[in-house]
Amino acid sequence: MFDVHLWWPKFAKEIIKLTDPISLEVKNEFRRHWVEKGGHIRDVLRDDIQLIVILEKILPRYWGPYPRTPLYRGENVERLEKGLLGLNWSSSVNIAREFASGLNADTHKGGVLLRVFPEMSSIVSGPYPYFYTARKEEEFILSPKCASKRLVELEYFPCVGC
Repeated sequence: MFDVHLWWPKFAKEIIKLTDPISLEVKNEFRRHWVEKGGHIRDVLRDDIQLIVILEKILPRYWGPYPRTPLYRGENVERLEKGLLGLNWSSSVNIAREFASGLNADTHKGGVLLRVFPEMSSIVSGPYPYFYTARKEEEFILSPKCASKRLVELEYFPCVGC
């Protein structure tokens, strides 16, 4: 869809300027793209406030039931200490544990399993119904500032590959 590093900054500015509604088809296509490239997009933009504004415009809004169960995230400890929580959270503790002990345990401080009971207002987008991975991540996108208010650190993991 995009070469993230070349086109994302320009694309982001255009999305912010949009006043016309974005079709559900485009929102669903971008949601699929976000599943694969969201971390890279965030790294290129380097502005979570602007990113949340964009995501609220271009992702399908979550209108499902309020998740009364917790959501989980596997994060690296350094990002947690800097207050740079990722946006993608799962209703599956096992999926989050995989990230905490693997992909996101990539710094010398390792990974951490996080839990939050999100406020409905912090849910930017819910699980994408048309794109199920074999792992069934049940991924929610949360605003990082809202998520961090009720955050609990559950488990720590050593660095992978250090």
